[in-house]
Amino acid sequence: MPTLEEKIKKRLDREFGSKIYRKDFTLGIRVPFTHVAELRDSDLEPLKKSVKEIGVENIKRDTVTTLLVSNEDSIEFETEMLIRAIENNTVEPIQKAVVSTGKRKIQRIDEKIRELLNESSMRASSITSGGGSGGAKVEESYKLGGRGRVVGYTKARDDVSFGDVAVVPTLRTAVSKGSFQEHALGGNRIRVKREHLRENIYRTRTKLYHLLVVDTSYLPDETRKIRTLEEIAKTVLTVSYEKRSYVGMISSSGNEAKLELPFTTEVDRGDEVLNRLKYGGLSPLASALRMGLILLERARGSRTDVILTMMVITRGKANVPLYPGGYVRRELMDLCKMISQSMINTIIVNVGAERSNTLLKEMAYRTQARYYEPPLLGEKIEDARDILDSIRGKGEKEVVEAGKKFLKDLEN
Repeated sequence: MPTLEEKIKKRLDREFGSKIYRKDFTLGIRVPFTHVAELRDSDLEPLKKSVKEIGVENIKRDTVTTLLVSNEDSIEFETEMLIRAIENNTVEPIQKAVVSTGKRKIQRIDEKIRELLNESSMRASSITSGGGSGGAKVEESYKLGGRGRVVGYTKARDDVSFGDVAVVPTLRTAVSKGSFQEHALGGNRIRVKREHLRENIYRTRTKLYHLLVVDTSYLPDETRKIRTLEEIAKTVLTVSYEKRSYVGMISSSGNEAKLELPFTTEVDRGDEVLNRLKYGGLSPLASALRMGLILLERARGSRTDVILTMMVITRGKANVPLYPGGYVRRELMDLCKMISQSMINTIIVNVGAERSNTLLKEMAYRTQARYYEPPLLGEKIEDARDILDSIRGKGEKEVVEAGKKFLKDLEN
């Protein structure tokens, strides 16, 4: 069966032919170059034309990633970055947002994870309801009612609580409006009317909750994937410490998910949890998502100025239903719909070998999540181990050849 890359190369017009592959949640684009890296800002006009023929709204609605295919290679990246490149008239977002390519060098992933977390927070801050028209800020928000430091006042709402009435500003308003009435014992007294009421404005720090859902169903010998997973998790812990946000962790293996770390600001406890995780077993991904949804909803409570982020780091396997005889995929999609409706910012990180598996892309589509495939870390360590093994018991010539091969692998 041909791969998606082969379909695009064979069936689409070489001059920026494009098509939405809905089953793969991918926009395929054929580019007229030997290598995709040859794409320049001057090529944006034909790229824009091709995208507009399909419809930007259709692309936003139906795709998670975009796959550019040249004569010799291909590059996959988030569709959001394609839209950003078109709007800003530069290919720079595409170059920085590569999801996967066949000939990638090992690179640091922490900056990409940091960017995903920051963008999720900023996106949430634009829709989180606060006191001002611009939405809540990530660092602090202004609101009516509740707790916080009083920083001002405004005209009271119809359902204002007595405890939130700003007494002095209310009296001052009544006086300025000349609202007096004669007292029975003589003299005048201030008459406070409904329209004179003023309500306190509070300033409070917006709470940030970062929940890590960590797939621990890897085999213990899958060291590269486990190392990549741990690197991503440590980056989330670092960002949580920097932002003084709450962080929690759920592991996903065996018959059901397990709460490893309740929400806390003590990031050091997260490192301890990571160090004691055990790997292997089945993949109860649906159980992990359900637990994550419950925890985040409980953390939000009745507050509106809270930013919730769930990062799912997984290999893309799911083989344990919530209930005996259940259909796992349908359960996952139902949970994704619930997560989307709960306004939880979701980031799905695919740390698995089967990158062509569409399950995680469909989950990203259903939850309106960011999707990322990090490069697997640890290649050089494994190569070094291989060369040491090859040296044992061999002569000088074999050692030299093994060394040359090792250096060549490092260059690639």
